[in-house]
Amino acid sequence: MAWRDHQKVRAAESFLRILQFPFIGITHPERAFLATAVMARYGGKPAKLDTRATDTLTSNAVRKAEFLGGALLLGHRFSASVPKILEHAKIIVDPDVLRLVIEESSEVPDSDAVKARMAKLAKVFGLDASVEMREG
Repeated sequence: MAWRDHQKVRAAESFLRILQFPFIGITHPERAFLATAVMARYGGKPAKLDTRATDTLTSNAVRKAEFLGGALLLGHRFSASVPKILEHAKIIVDPDVLRLVIEESSEVPDSDAVKARMAKLAKVFGLDASVEMREG
């Protein structure tokens, strides 16, 4: 939905579009959750916008939405938009560390970018990040 927006405004524009989109059957907090998740997917933070939409969310719901958006961002980078690749990877949340476990693969595509996005995702919950390779 935001592919044609300039990178600098993509997150904010996506957030605002979802808030205004005529979804049927969802509540205002659910709409704010979706908007926050998509904004995080494009690297933005709703706190930087002049909006009260996220006031309908608890701080825990905002963190969950930011985590979901970060996971989407990580998955997009990791898989290079090839869904089949995601079948060989999983995210595990341990008490102190967020782990990306990759099975049946010899290398992480664009590993520096993947590690950076893992670190950003782990930061949402104050965790360390780890990328692990496992033989199938």
